[in-house]
Amino acid sequence: MGSFEDTGDNVVSVKSGRAAILNMPVIRSHPMPAVSWVADDSKALYGTKYAAVTPQASVPDATHQLVILSADSSDQKAYRAHATNTQLGKEENSAYIRVIVIPDGNSEESEIAPEIVVPPSNLTVTKGEALADLHCIANARPLHMLETTWYKDGMRLEPLDEMDGGGYGFGDPWNRTLSLLSVGLVHHGHYSCQVRLRSGGHPTAIASAYVNIIGK
Repeated sequence: MGSFEDTGDNVVSVKSGRAAILNMPVIRSHPMPAVSWVADDSKALYGTKYAAVTPQASVPDATHQLVILSADSSDQKAYRAHATNTQLGKEENSAYIRVIVIPDGNSEESEIAPEIVVPPSNLTVTKGEALADLHCIANARPLHMLETTWYKDGMRLEPLDEMDGGGYGFGDPWNRTLSLLSVGLVHHGHYSCQVRLRSGGHPTAIASAYVNIIGK
């Protein structure tokens, strides 16, 4: 594993209530490193406000991302990626990325319509792989009223659905990551995520992707 590339001025600006997307700087590593994100105040980055995106090896030019949802003044700090090559035991820290939150003039209680900021990507997966993930990360305000549901070929998926030995799971309590478990031909098809505010009054946001399963 090498060192993180210098990306120069690392600042991300976001309007209050919107999503800030932080892209991890490039680092060469084989195998792909395990990545975690930390803030300069050591606050744990877990909960409905934060989503960490791990790229699939089959998606070209994809990178690890930290998504900060419904940004407010408390998110105005610096963040960096911590990468670990688990085979070598080598660790590297990226330069800090500073987030600046710009007031939008509205109350922090005002609603913001659902918007999918990280849609699922088309995947080609080899049959027999233990796991493949589809991400669907959406922003809205209030976040606790956000609901995400997944569909395959028009049929709604539920946690731990099993089909002919293959299965599905959700990678977090907010259904942002759909995991294809023990990948088989049954997983081949069209997937979509639908995101809405349970309070109503806004259109449902929809994004889709195609999963192609190939034999060994």
